[in-house]
Amino acid sequence: GASDFVPGNYSFDLNTNLSSYEFQYTISGRDTNETVQRKIMRLINNANIGLNATLVSNDRGQNALSITSQQTGLGDSEQYLFEIMPAPDSGSIRAMRTLGINDVTEMPVNSLFLLNGTEHSSLSNTFTVNNAFELTLKAPSADGESATIGFKADTDAVADNVQSLVNVYNNMHAAIPVLNEYLALRKALMGLDELHM
Repeated sequence: GASDFVPGNYSFDLNTNLSSYEFQYTISGRDTNETVQRKIMRLINNANIGLNATLVSNDRGQNALSITSQQTGLGDSEQYLFEIMPAPDSGSIRAMRTLGINDVTEMPVNSLFLLNGTEHSSLSNTFTVNNAFELTLKAPSADGESATIGFKADTDAVADNVQSLVNVYNNMHAAIPVLNEYLALRKALMGLDELHM
């Protein structure tokens, strides 16, 4: 495949709300657009900074690098989840224009939901209610529809716990004769020790 990149050393800064990172990469004369995109994808994914980079293709076989955050919502004081900026040298700026990874295609939004008739929002689709229940929103409900959350009897868990209790009882019951033998032997040995004193 062809390459729209000039061979050389390039870098870009990736800023999150918590940290800033500098990524450096080299483009050789053998690199294609796709191999450059894959290099940057690996750099971001291997950094383990809460971002996922994937290579997406359209029906014409053109590739683009898509970078998404594992976080989905913005805090009140946050302007972005992450931003990518090229290093100030002209080569890095040109490479960034070619890659387009500094273009934001979808802004983060908080999830909005009604809980017992009261509107709430969350930075994520997964949240905890009353420090007891973790809920994950999968899709919006149709207008006028609601979801019900309740308890379901888990008979398998009850059966497993009863079996565990039976096993502990049986193991303890089997250990009693061995313990009695140990105590009798200990008593006999203690009696011998007293004779030698």
